[in-house]
Amino acid sequence: MCFDILSGLANCKNPFPVKTWREYVQYVKDEIIPDIGENESVLQNATEYLQNIGEICILKVPQIQAAASEDPASPSVELDDLRQSRIVLRPQWLCRNIFGRLLAPDCFSHRLVSVDPSKDTYSKEQMHKAFSGVLNGVEKLIELLVILELCYEIEGEVLIPCKLVSDMPSDVWKVDATTVSYGRRICCKNTEIDGFPKSFFPKIHTSLAIYLRKTGGDVVRWKNGLKGSLDGVDFIIQMTPELQAVQIVVQIILDDTYCHIRKMPHQKCLKKCHRALLRLTQHVNFIKDETCPGTETIFRFLSSKSLQGCRDPCAIKHTYSIEDLLDAEEKKQGLVSTHDIQDYVHQILIPGSSNEVLDKLGEKSNVKWIPTDILAAVAEKLDEKLDDMHDYRAFSAVIGLEQKGRSLEGNCESITIALLNEWCEKKDSTIQSLREILQKKPIADRLSKDRGDVARILNGIFPINSVPQSMHINMSE
Repeated sequence: MCFDILSGLANCKNPFPVKTWREYVQYVKDEIIPDIGENESVLQNATEYLQNIGEICILKVPQIQAAASEDPASPSVELDDLRQSRIVLRPQWLCRNIFGRLLAPDCFSHRLVSVDPSKDTYSKEQMHKAFSGVLNGVEKLIELLVILELCYEIEGEVLIPCKLVSDMPSDVWKVDATTVSYGRRICCKNTEIDGFPKSFFPKIHTSLAIYLRKTGGDVVRWKNGLKGSLDGVDFIIQMTPELQAVQIVVQIILDDTYCHIRKMPHQKCLKKCHRALLRLTQHVNFIKDETCPGTETIFRFLSSKSLQGCRDPCAIKHTYSIEDLLDAEEKKQGLVSTHDIQDYVHQILIPGSSNEVLDKLGEKSNVKWIPTDILAAVAEKLDEKLDDMHDYRAFSAVIGLEQKGRSLEGNCESITIALLNEWCEKKDSTIQSLREILQKKPIADRLSKDRGDVARILNGIFPINSVPQSMHINMSE
């Protein structure tokens, strides 16, 4: 079968010898082996063998693209299934005429008679001129390059990230008293011998831009940085000059001073902020594994104080490991230090959304780390004032903040949340302590009819893993 396929491909005069798996199977049936039948497994094995000996090339569609396929007929398969790939019938043609012209230094722009240096996109006419003598049209080529995340289209023109020349300005990040920022850094573990390849950041750029455009978003782009918005959360992703670290920073605007446990509307904003940060980190981490699988990396958390007054996150030198943060929480210090800067753990991780502390300490965690929906359920029950005082007043008496509770009446959105915000400053304010308090009379009587999140607290079934497993990233690697 392999010999028959090679003999048939030798006679292939297709000017664009790249096919989807379905097109490839149909071509083999129509032109090479008519009696191959409906069983594709034998053809798949033969095709993989021809790939191994270099006679054809299988271009695997990146997982992010495969997962986002809009074709309802697309089978649900793993990344390395041939049915999600493109089959190149003449690999030399692809390497010499396409990748060679696109990626070789100055080769691409040299073929264009006039290029506007102020523009970072190319028209289809310019693309056709760059690949003249190779293709009659460039539509299929652009489609292939988009699938491989080497470029993407913007308003009918083509942007190729590896051809961008301008660096990200150092003052593009807005910082003022109303903004709260959180940052992560993915950096090479061994900075003496490791570094990210030059293809790494363009790959991040293209795949993220394609995803955001599907959701109606867009990014401002530079050679070494991106700025955009994901689900209403502003972000920047930036590569350091030495190509050894990537910064991911998200930012949200809030209208009051920082609290350990925020008001419910703010908790929802911060939960969205946390989700955006996780998705971006996961995205960059996946591209890292795909483009440089042999490079060992570590995660670092950017100092919140450094972020407060910094317009250039790449200039931040103060970072922490997850072990630093968890150690401070376990010792009930709440503060971490690096050089001459001290940060609160709850300003680096996001109370109510981040799961790292809960995963490590469980019920010994401070109450500020309880997921937002759990706190909202408790507050909803206790905030309702009753004649028998089985409400926040009984709760405030048990935790020793009865006078504080009276002073808060009519002055805040949720008295229970405000009391918890005050109580979490104490060293014994753990989740276990909160459960024991909620199980006491008369508070337990007030909550006994609940069958939701409060009941799970009372019954000792605390949902430690409240974030879906797909959102988890191993920060200790």
